[in-house]
Amino acid sequence: MPYEIDFRDNIPIFLQIIDGIKIDIAKGELKAGDRILSIREMSKLLQVNPTTVGRAYQELEREGITVMKRGLGVYITEDSDKLINLKSYLAEGYISDFVVNMSSIGYKGTEIIEPLTNYLHSNEEG
Repeated sequence: MPYEIDFRDNIPIFLQIIDGIKIDIAKGELKAGDRILSIREMSKLLQVNPTTVGRAYQELEREGITVMKRGLGVYITEDSDKLINLKSYLAEGYISDFVVNMSSIGYKGTEIIEPLTNYLHSNEEG
């Protein structure tokens, strides 16, 4: 179900809302052309200030992820290239964070692959 955001204290709420919507798009829970909740509906659902949601929505529109249709609401862009690039961009961010964290405990270069491979093999389904 879209819009499930588990808020963390160390990151501004509007950024977490942006990330949550982007993740819902990447997972396919929100698709090109889908209408997203109004600012009022989203603020009520997430129990946050409408100004915070408005700020998140402005940023998503500035990035071209959403489109405001006056009088109709906010919609996910129908630009499929933008949405495909979004998923790749998110993946790069997660990979970058992983590499930085692994480097901070002493792994260098391709050494990072071994614990990742071991983890993936030990957590395979089936």
